Amino acid sequence: MPSSDTAEQSVLSKDAVLVAALAYLVFDLFNTWDGFRECPSPIHKWLLGSYLIVITMRLISIGVSLMTYAKSSTHALLDLRQKSRGLRVLVSLTWWVIVPLILMWTAMGTKFTWQVLTQKPDCMPSPLHLLFVILWQLVCYAWLLFYCGLGAMAWFLERRLRRTEQDFRDLADPEMEQRWGDMSTLEGYTALPRAMASQGMAPGEILLLPGVHLCSAELAATDQDCSICLNNWQAGDQLRQLSVCGHTFHRSCVDLWLLRS
Repeated sequence: MPSSDTAEQSVLSKDAVLVAALAYLVFDLFNTWDGFRECPSPIHKWLLGSYLIVITMRLISIGVSLMTYAKSSTHALLDLRQKSRGLRVLVSLTWWVIVPLILMWTAMGTKFTWQVLTQKPDCMPSPLHLLFVILWQLVCYAWLLFYCGLGAMAWFLERRLRRTEQDFRDLADPEMEQRWGDMSTLEGYTALPRAMASQGMAPGEILLLPGVHLCSAELAATDQDCSICLNNWQAGDQLRQLSVCGHTFHRSCVDLWLLRS
């Protein structure tokens, strides 16, 4: 596994290459600016705007990585419940401003490119510039697809979080909260149980299961424990005996286990 210093050097090297490439593209664009004036659409202005969007995207990505001490900002963009105010601002800026701007700007660039190709394909300074515009369009669509996929994953995880929280709320009672704490509000998608909301039993099904009874003083004196939380049964605890296997647990423990398993 590479060390953190090696990873940081790799990121810095990529940033240096990106900055150098963008600097050359901007330099070339300004040197050939007048050569685009005969084009039926301001394709050169669109190119300049797209370069600025790329720079903004990278600055936001670096900012998110620095705030999360992560190698990549991808995981941070998936989490819509950031604790840090700065991270919330950057993540919201990405999803509510940058991504829609990429969509709008790419669509505008496609229109401009089509106008150039169909009306005056020789209006650019050289054939290489026309080829570059087409390739740059493809790159913009690749970025758009990547962020759309990332946004769909973030939406899916947030939807699963809300469903999981609702399952916890439907099942929770004072005894469960006393034993396990408040589980109705999760910090983020990393707190999601792996199998929950898809493979476990529904809260309504769990609540209808038979076998619930109070632990008597005689049963508590047997010094038996719950094999889930490993605590002894106390008189007055709510227990649940599973009819399938005959084993008995704290009701609050086994209900959560059935929900998550």
